[in-house]
Amino acid sequence: MDRSRLGRGIASLIPGAESAQILPIDKIQPNPFQPRTHFDPEKFKELVDSIQRHGVLEPVLVRPVGADEYQLIAGERRYRAAKEAGMSHIPAVFRQCDDAQMVELALVENVQREDISPIESAVAYQRLMKEFHWTQEQVAQRVGKSRVAISNTMRLLSLPIRYQESVDRGEVSEGHARALLMLNDQKMLDEAWDEVKRRGLSVRETERMVRMLLNPPQKEPPSSTEMRNPELRALEEELQSGLGTRVHIEKMYWGWRLSIDLFSEEELTALADHLLAKR
Repeated sequence: MDRSRLGRGIASLIPGAESAQILPIDKIQPNPFQPRTHFDPEKFKELVDSIQRHGVLEPVLVRPVGADEYQLIAGERRYRAAKEAGMSHIPAVFRQCDDAQMVELALVENVQREDISPIESAVAYQRLMKEFHWTQEQVAQRVGKSRVAISNTMRLLSLPIRYQESVDRGEVSEGHARALLMLNDQKMLDEAWDEVKRRGLSVRETERMVRMLLNPPQKEPPSSTEMRNPELRALEEELQSGLGTRVHIEKMYWGWRLSIDLFSEEELTALADHLLAKR
C-alpha cells in the first residue's frame, strides 16, 4: 500500500506511530463511541472544499475489526468530510485498543483540538465513568485535565436539556452555564438565561446577576426616613443597575453612608479605577 508520513496531530496522540496507510473509505465504520455530535456547518463545508482541492492531509485513526474491515477511533470530522467530498480512499493509522481506550482516544483528540463542546465532553466523561467504571480522578489523568475541571464540566448535565443544547450551540459558554446552575428556581433560571443571551453578559456580569438574584437587596421598613424618599430610592436602584451589585444608601446623623457590595478584589480594583478616572 502507499505510505505517507504521519501528521503531527495524530503522531502526538499515538507515541511511536510513524506512517499511515491508504484505506478504502467504505471499509471504515464510524466510531460508535464518538463523543462529538455537533459539527459547525460552515467550517465543515470549508473542510469538504479543502479536501476536494488538496485531499486528506492528516490521517484518521482506526482499529481492525475483521478481515479488511476497520472502525474509526479518531478523525470523525475528516472521515465525514472525505465521504462528503467523494473520496474513495483515506490515509489511516492503525491502533489496537479496547472500547475504553477508543473512547479515551476520541475524546483526547477532540479536547486537544478544542473541537468538542462542554456538553459533549461532559457526556463522554460520564460514559467513561459509567461504562468503564473510571473515577473522576482517572478520567482527569487520562484526558490531561484537573479533577475539579472534570467535575465542573459534568455538572452541566444537571441542566435542563434545552439549556444543554444552548451550550452545545455556543449561545452561552461553560462559565455562564456554571454560574446559572446556582439558580435552583426554574422560573428564575429561565429569566436569567434569557437575560444573559439578550444582553450578551460576560461571565463575571452573569455571576454578579446570580448573586443578586440569590441575595436580593433587603427592603428597609417603611418607617425608614431615607427609604420614604422616592428620589433617594430611585438613585439607589440606578446605582445598583449600573454597578451590577447591591447598593445601600443610609441617612446618618452626620450625613450619608453609601454601601456597595463587592465580591472580589478584581471588582474592588475595577471600581476604584473607575472612580479615580473621573477625577
